[in-house]
Order: sequence, then structure tokens, then C-alpha cells
Amino acid sequence: MFMPKIKELFMLFDFDSSGQIDFAELFLALQSTIFGICKFLGFPIPTFASVRALALKGFKIIDADENDSIDLEEFTEWVTNDEEIQEFLVEYLNYQTRTHALSA
Repeated sequence: MFMPKIKELFMLFDFDSSGQIDFAELFLALQSTIFGICKFLGFPIPTFASVRALALKGFKIIDADENDSIDLEEFTEWVTNDEEIQEFLVEYLNYQTRTHALSA
């Protein structure tokens, strides 16, 4: 149930359908999402530099093999094991991954 959704999300970020998410793709996805949410909610739009810094920090965390791209395996590992994502899933979606449940 959850794994196909992870793959769909990965494919949304993989704009060139290469099977890899590079920094530019991750940055564009975050920038579009953050700016859109802020505009919709009437919040101040963050600076380009602050969103880029956030994207770079996230990219370094997800790119486990440090080859300057994120593959589906790295993306899946991050989504299913990152503590902040797990907290979001539990709080807002009443869902947690099996991996996280077993470690609790």
C-alpha cells in the first residue's frame, strides 16, 4: 500500500524520468511546493537562498552513497526511516511505516 505511493512521489520529483533525482530536481520540487503553500496560506514567501539551503541539506541526507543523485532505494530508505517524516505520517495521516513501527 505505502510502497507504490513512495514510487509515485519519487517519479513526481524525477522530472527527466532518469530514475535518479538530482539536486536541481529536488530544489525545483521543494521551491514550487513551499512557494505555493506559502502563497495559498498567505505566509511570507521564503527567500530563494533559504529554500536552496534547505534543499541542499535534505539532498545531503537522502543521497546516502554521495554520488550526487538520489535513486528510488535511497528515497525509500529516507521516507521509511526518517524520524521527522514518521512523526508527520503518524500525526497527520495516522500512519507509520512497518519499519518505524518495528523499531518503536
